[in-house]
Amino acid sequence: MNSIAIKNISRNPVQSMQVNPVRNWQINPIRNWQINPIRNWQINPIRNWQINPARNMQIDPRRNMNLDPMSSLNIPGYYICSVSDLNCYYFTVKVLIQDVILIYDAHKTFCFFAVGVSDCYSIFSASDLAYVGYLCPNNAGRYNWFSQNGEWLYFFT
Repeated sequence: MNSIAIKNISRNPVQSMQVNPVRNWQINPIRNWQINPIRNWQINPIRNWQINPARNMQIDPRRNMNLDPMSSLNIPGYYICSVSDLNCYYFTVKVLIQDVILIYDAHKTFCFFAVGVSDCYSIFSASDLAYVGYLCPNNAGRYNWFSQNGEWLYFFT
């Protein structure tokens, strides 16, 4: 299941211009300000309290047990597993703002957030808003996480 996205040319960023942010400016936050949190305050958790878990307890798994994977069997998000060792390192929380996903580590620390456009997402560090990679959909209805240079790091389950 995990290798389907790599073998499928339409979902492989190395072979498909549509899902490669280096070749497709619409999904590249450096070239498209609408998906760049430094330029667009609506998708910037530092400026927008609705997507800031420190200011909005509804999206903070430390204060909302329904989002805590240690307390709830049915979190409304994904688990993120490493391709290299298959261990689960992160989990996601979907927010009310369309196409924004918050990513937490096992300690429920807000680490990353993803901003989507055209079925792909750009991933940013929650601490400094640095662009760290991107998500592309796989054929299982979930996503694969790639580094900026296209290395496949994680998959969603």
